[in-house]
Amino acid sequence: MSLGTNLYTLRQRAGLSQDALAEKLEVSRQSVSKWETDASVPELEKLIRLAEMFNVTLDELIRGDATASSPPEETPEGGIPEPVPEIPDVETSGKSPNRPPAPSQPYWTGKRVAGVVLLSLGGLILVALILLGGFGTGLFLSSVFFACGIIFLKCPKRPGLWCAWAVFIFLYAYLSAFIGISSTLVLTPLLPWYVNVLPLSEMTRQLITSGAILAALLAMTGWTLWSFWRTPFPRTRKNILTVVILWIVRIALVQIMGRLVLPTLSMGDPGAWTYSLLTPAMVLDNVGCDLLTAAAVVTTIKLAKRA
Repeated sequence: MSLGTNLYTLRQRAGLSQDALAEKLEVSRQSVSKWETDASVPELEKLIRLAEMFNVTLDELIRGDATASSPPEETPEGGIPEPVPEIPDVETSGKSPNRPPAPSQPYWTGKRVAGVVLLSLGGLILVALILLGGFGTGLFLSSVFFACGIIFLKCPKRPGLWCAWAVFIFLYAYLSAFIGISSTLVLTPLLPWYVNVLPLSEMTRQLITSGAILAALLAMTGWTLWSFWRTPFPRTRKNILTVVILWIVRIALVQIMGRLVLPTLSMGDPGAWTYSLLTPAMVLDNVGCDLLTAAAVVTTIKLAKRA
């Protein structure tokens, strides 16, 4: 009996759907489907987790007969009948022979319903605010709902995490573009130019907002690290190179944006045309650097984790 047939039988015996098993193993439902049709083979780590989950040995999972749930019955003569050999069917569509058909998955899952609801809310908000004359505000608010709706429809794993990141990025970009707030502003309240230019009430408001952004960034980074803690990230040359590139790009972006944004801000009133270029640069400087920092920190900790 093949590994795919064994896995299908064990999953059915445990009362798990392909989606439920995929979520437990942190893979996509398509991967589970390919395993059960013998189109691909799970990695060793996934095989070990499957064996532990179904309380079987690796040998029983890979080569054993998972359908044998009771001892073989004796014949009237007192002997044990020999198993009837399976005659493989001719493979015509790439499916394994003598396989029971996989049960169809329900179309309206919880994630799909959430995605449709979010997209519908985004459309309603956009239409309502356009009719009220707030096209820009409607486009901004609806884009958050549209992004989260697409994430819930298209991301099989961790849609809540990616939706939270999308909301954080949208809000952070808005605060950075229209108010000039960054997460590092709360760390530099004693700079002379900052204290002398702004009144105390405005400075306090900006520092509180900056502290909230920093706290949200730390919380999102911790959530991401916790969610990916059991995901393999071995110390291969490719992964090491990825971490190094993340840190290099993050450091380079700070230097480049610092040389472009700060001199422009010191010009006093640079004009509308300059501000049209300065706003995206400030968003990229603040939001982009923080996102790169979060990605670099998560991958560095994952790389340093003992296998």
